[in-house]
Amino acid sequence: MEPEDAGLLATAVRETFEEVGLKLDAGGEVIGRLATVVPQSRLVPRIAVTPFVAVAPAEYHVFGEGETPSVLTLSSEVAAAFWVPVSELKSGGRSGTFRMVFAGVEREWPAYPSTHGPIWGLTERILTEFLSLVG
Repeated sequence: MEPEDAGLLATAVRETFEEVGLKLDAGGEVIGRLATVVPQSRLVPRIAVTPFVAVAPAEYHVFGEGETPSVLTLSSEVAAAFWVPVSELKSGGRSGTFRMVFAGVEREWPAYPSTHGPIWGLTERILTEFLSLVG
């Protein structure tokens, strides 16, 4: 949160624009807030992420799995952005895993499979809460 932000929602709207170029305050609709999450590893900075759920403005709506709208501009903080239908995430569930060597030890985390690779970590935790709330 920056000093000029009026609150967590203002931070989320600003960060969304800075990181992917999506202007939620220009035709988007914020519909809810999820629980704040923090990294579980002591090796990752102790940040707190408070996710908000929003419907993006119409020009961002892309229905093809894996497509990145050309209107998005990814910052150096974002490795990739792609669409995965909610129905696909719900039907497949958290059926995958992500493995990597972390601090010299091979570890495994729950993940949602996608054609772009596993969705894991904080994103997986945020998605799990979101998917538990949608019908």
